[in-house]
Amino acid sequence: MLHSLGIPTHNRADLFEEALGSALGQTCPDLEVLVSDNASADRTPAVLTAAGDRIRAHRFGTDQGAVANFAKLLEMAKGDTFSWLQDDDLLAVDFCARAGRALAEEPEAVLYVSYALSTPSARSMHHPHLFGPPLPLDWMQGTPATVDGSVFAPLSLLLSPGIPPAVAFRTETLRDCFAGFSDTACPLFAERVLLAAVASRGKVVVDPRIGAIFREHGGQVSGRGGGSQAKRDQWYRMVDLLQTMMADWPDTWRKEMQAVFQAAAPAHRQRWYRRAMRWDDHILCTHVRNALMAAMYECGEQPPGRESALRAGSARLLQKLTPPLLWKSGRRLGRKFGMGGGRAADDADGAHS
Repeated sequence: MLHSLGIPTHNRADLFEEALGSALGQTCPDLEVLVSDNASADRTPAVLTAAGDRIRAHRFGTDQGAVANFAKLLEMAKGDTFSWLQDDDLLAVDFCARAGRALAEEPEAVLYVSYALSTPSARSMHHPHLFGPPLPLDWMQGTPATVDGSVFAPLSLLLSPGIPPAVAFRTETLRDCFAGFSDTACPLFAERVLLAAVASRGKVVVDPRIGAIFREHGGQVSGRGGGSQAKRDQWYRMVDLLQTMMADWPDTWRKEMQAVFQAAAPAHRQRWYRRAMRWDDHILCTHVRNALMAAMYECGEQPPGRESALRAGSARLLQKLTPPLLWKSGRRLGRKFGMGGGRAADDADGAHS
């Protein structure tokens, strides 16, 4: 089964050259490597020329924007399965082989998801962030699991359940979902919406394996959020899009979601619930929050009250306004004398928007 690997690029010749090397070094025996160059003005054309007939490439004469560049690759693809590799990221050498094999063995699966490390360096790691779904998997054996794709849309309220380049799609399913796709409503969360749309069409194979490196650097488009209020506004636009997508779904997704929450670690449930308490009373937000509460009660836990969430929010604000040394000293004193500030302080340290 042919796998198509598409690299969109624009004015990142040095990073692109590394990404292309990652693509050409794949062990997948049936692979085509595609490149779409969005009118780069650097030495990208020379890198393409050096690759020769090992790739198929397209070059736009003028800047067409990121979505058009991604779409061109999907248009060029001849494979039954497809994945994007951004020009600043890297793939594990066997990613395409594992993705193609997983989708071949699971006829109902429309999506393959592995995990991505977000880090500035592909060689030296220090507390890298892990992108991927928080599902119960056998990490020690490395055995992939197949799950219902309906959990990806509600999970997207809490985190990114998967990100390119660590995901692979059934090509035709992706084309169907990508038709008319736009990232203008919520560019920071567009990948979550597209991933949820594809996942909703069937099963998802989740592989407990680091499949890619998502490299952090100053030139990342994904890091340009326009401030916390802009990010919040985009997040609620994402929620609206997901709610519309899920409008006709059967209620079974709630049980699936509750099962995911029950299988999570207690610390994760507590963290997610504190975050969910800050959501507005949007219909989808309420459903996800209720599923999380039900899971906590099933596990014998008492969900933190709204007052606890407010205390955590106040602690986060206080932490931002306090010099780090004073903050740490205050936490140590609070714990030493049992002043009760430790939990809210821990909430402030551990919460992520």
